[in-house]
Amino acid sequence: MNPQRPSRSAREIEPFWNRIGAITRYPLQSGVLMTIGVLALCRLVLYLPLGFILNVVVTVVLYKYAFQVLRATANGFTEPPEGMSGIEDYLARDQLFLQVIFIAIGFFAFLLLGLSGGVLVSILLALALPGATMTLTIEQSLGAALNPARWLWVAGAIGWAYLALVLLVYMVQVSGAFATQLVPDFIPEFMQLVLVYFCQHYALVVCFHLTGYLILQYHEQLGYTPSAPARPLRKANDEPYQALLDEVEEHTREDRLDQALALLKRQVESDGGTAAVHERYRKLLKITQGSADLAAHTRAWVPILLGQGKNKAALDALREALDADPSFALTDPEHITRLAQQADKLGFWQLALRLSTGYHSRFPNHPDIVPNYLMAARLLAERHNQDSQALALLDNLLLRFGSHPQIDEVHQLRERIAKLAAPAVAKPAR
Repeated sequence: MNPQRPSRSAREIEPFWNRIGAITRYPLQSGVLMTIGVLALCRLVLYLPLGFILNVVVTVVLYKYAFQVLRATANGFTEPPEGMSGIEDYLARDQLFLQVIFIAIGFFAFLLLGLSGGVLVSILLALALPGATMTLTIEQSLGAALNPARWLWVAGAIGWAYLALVLLVYMVQVSGAFATQLVPDFIPEFMQLVLVYFCQHYALVVCFHLTGYLILQYHEQLGYTPSAPARPLRKANDEPYQALLDEVEEHTREDRLDQALALLKRQVESDGGTAAVHERYRKLLKITQGSADLAAHTRAWVPILLGQGKNKAALDALREALDADPSFALTDPEHITRLAQQADKLGFWQLALRLSTGYHSRFPNHPDIVPNYLMAARLLAERHNQDSQALALLDNLLLRFGSHPQIDEVHQLRERIAKLAAPAVAKPAR
């Protein structure tokens, strides 16, 4: 048991039957999606010699992450766990052992009891596995998880919802199996393998998240205390908007994202707030796919960050907005120039080119056309082997901006690219 914190009232937790949609969409969050996608790609080790052994390792990692999801959910966290270091290795190992033991019992039941007996035992095991998994989460003991008396106690404590859990887990697994049948035959075999495993991983994470949520909803009946506090503790001299962030966190934990967003939007649009307020607002906008609001906030937030000398943070905000909406564009030419130079400096060359492309048509005769296209020409030649495009860009600068302070740099870059280009390109008269 975990009696350290006072329990939250179960009345504060939305019943799982009102959150079926959110539960099934849980793996669509970027952190989970990335994890199960990478692990699905890792299944390609099956094409290697002794790949089945490496595939077992991938399965172990998958179950460790799924159990991490279960524990995080049971402890009251609605956002997915980051990484796989939040639980002890022995708990993830015991969860995998539990699965293997149940599979082995079912296998030997078919061997020893025949088809009818094997089917009956398999049904009983399907009824018992969620209770065993819950027991392992609560008691943190494989021995307790293998005790049938504990399964019955868990089922009795939860009541009819336990049978609903078993049915939902079965439906998710069947849906995952059905999804694998939809993988088209015309794509390469290795892609079929990745997609099949991705569907299986998705279904597994949903099942573990659902199981964890039932522990959270019925934690008082199960004698379990979630480790996430109802409100984060506030420290002296802490974040000045901590009370607001605490309220937002509580709404987020209970999956009331609209209320959380409304609070932050009202604060941001009224008198701004600290970086923590703005970052939390942007994070929620990304989760809820609020690309229009994210774009509006980015246009207001980037100038503030640049004014504070936080060029890297401003560039990160810009990249987030572009990821959400590829058509997003800033309106201040000097800000665009500054961010393009920052992107070049940090090695985001594609982004630097993207920012400088079309600069002259958006801001005709602006003096920053020269530094932007000087950078673009260099990147075209050095990073993309597009010497002819780079030279054409530089020739245009020479024709239009002959008196610009950086015109000598344009000549020097053109000469350098022309020497390396094949066939050689004649230099224009200076």
